[in-house]
Amino acid sequence: MSKSILVVEDEKILRISLTDALRAEGYVVLAVADGAEALAALEEGDFSLVLTDIRLPGAGGTEILQKSLAESPLTPVIMMTA
Repeated sequence: MSKSILVVEDEKILRISLTDALRAEGYVVLAVADGAEALAALEEGDFSLVLTDIRLPGAGGTEILQKSLAESPLTPVIMMTA
């Protein structure tokens, strides 16, 4: 599995900051702005880590967690909130 991270954050500035920081550490990052995009990404990709906000448009963090567990049960999911 590659060192890839799915970042799910609807606040643009935070999404960009997280993405920049993780890329600076050598990770491949896919950043999406809402839950629906995250669910689609989980179907398509293979991630080493999912970093998600809890409250999102389209689908919430809990749905993203459930989808991640179904697609890749060993992938860690970190949920964050303001």
